[in-house]
Amino acid sequence: MKKIIGKITLMGLILILGFSSCENPIEVEFPEVLIINQAPQVTPISSKTLKEISGPKTFDLSTNVNDQENDALSFVVNSSDPGVVEASINGSILTLRSVSIGTAVISVDVTDSNGNAVSTTIGVSVEEGVDLVYALEINFDVPDGGFTEQMQGAVEEVNDIYSEGSFISSGSALIGPSSGDWVGIELFTQELDISNQPRFEFSYANVNDATNVNIFFGAGEEFSITMADLGEDVVLGNPGFNTIVVEDLQAVFDDLDIEADLSAVFAIGFNTEASGNSFNVDDVRLGIKE
Repeated sequence: MKKIIGKITLMGLILILGFSSCENPIEVEFPEVLIINQAPQVTPISSKTLKEISGPKTFDLSTNVNDQENDALSFVVNSSDPGVVEASINGSILTLRSVSIGTAVISVDVTDSNGNAVSTTIGVSVEEGVDLVYALEINFDVPDGGFTEQMQGAVEEVNDIYSEGSFISSGSALIGPSSGDWVGIELFTQELDISNQPRFEFSYANVNDATNVNIFFGAGEEFSITMADLGEDVVLGNPGFNTIVVEDLQAVFDDLDIEADLSAVFAIGFNTEASGNSFNVDDVRLGIKE
């Protein structure tokens, strides 16, 4: 609140009032004028829904806040349950990070440069599901034929392909059957950084023995692990496609004492050397939380 006392010397009124001399100027003192600096106004902020497996989401709160005097504004946010949602603020940009399934309330305090403050809240729900950025996504949706011939140039991130005894069949990669020699696919990509909470997933069918299916990686160095090494439940002998998801690929490599560099992934593939073995692979994806 500002207080202003107005005072003016009315020398210029001599012509209007008919005075011929300004030896005695007139001074008029106005009453006090109160100028009240208003607090910022906040319109309701809609509730937010996040997926449990998700990258951080940002929202610009300035679209919901108005200050009549255009004062500089500062924001402070807090989460009622950081175990569900973490909240941070940079300027007016709110960042929400999902942690676990549940609900939380984000309190928002807005203060102008004169110290006037207003508060509001945002309800946030975290539900089961995935909302990730995928550094690599391959679905094999190309015409039937030889794997290398049909996939060449089909995925922007893939620079080179090596395959043996592998084909595209009905929109998936068919590997084998093996005669006891190596059959498989290897896709060499542009260098990918999936070090931020990596997630590896793919669909598969006709896996009769998870120890006979090898997954090839180029991640700092080249190495292979078996499907069984992923530590997930594998449905065996099922002709329908199943999906296997590993939410922390780095932990799998650590458990296997493999020093993988997930900031420099350059290849991925599948193969087998088990005689008579064949299987299908589809929808290979490497996801990250950006």
